[in-house]
Amino acid sequence: RTRAGDYGEDVRERLFAASMISASNYVRAQRARTVLLADAMRALEKHDVLLAPVSAIPAPRIGTHPGRPLDDKGEVVDNFTMILRFTMPFDATGQPALAIPTGLSPDGLPLSMQIIGRPFGEASVIRVADAYEGARGPLPEPKL
Repeated sequence: RTRAGDYGEDVRERLFAASMISASNYVRAQRARTVLLADAMRALEKHDVLLAPVSAIPAPRIGTHPGRPLDDKGEVVDNFTMILRFTMPFDATGQPALAIPTGLSPDGLPLSMQIIGRPFGEASVIRVADAYEGARGPLPEPKL
C-alpha cells in the first residue's frame, strides 16, 4: 500500500484483488492447493519432470498492457489469463519450474516452455533445461 508506484498497473490490480480475499476463502484455496499438488505428484510418478507451455500466446510486445489489449476487431482480450494459465497451477503448488526459450512466433516474438519438477527437485529441472538447450542450439534474436 505504501509503495504502489513500484508496481505496474496489472500487478497492482492483482495485489489489490488478493487483499480482498476472506479468511474462509483463503482456507478453501489452501485445501484446493493440496488437491492440485496431489494431482501433479501423480503425473510425476513415472516421469522425472513435466513439460508444458509457459503461455498460451506469444509474449506481448513491450509497452502493451497484457490484461487489456484489443484484438483486430477492437475488442478487449484477456491476455493476462492466456499468459498465466499454464504457470498458475505450479505457482499454486510451489513446485520448481523453469521457463526456457524454444523459438520465435511467426511475428518474431519469444516462445517458451516450462520444465516442472517435484518439490525440491530443482536439480532435475536444471539438468533437463541444460540438456534441452544443448540439443536445441542457439536461437535467433527476437524482433522486439
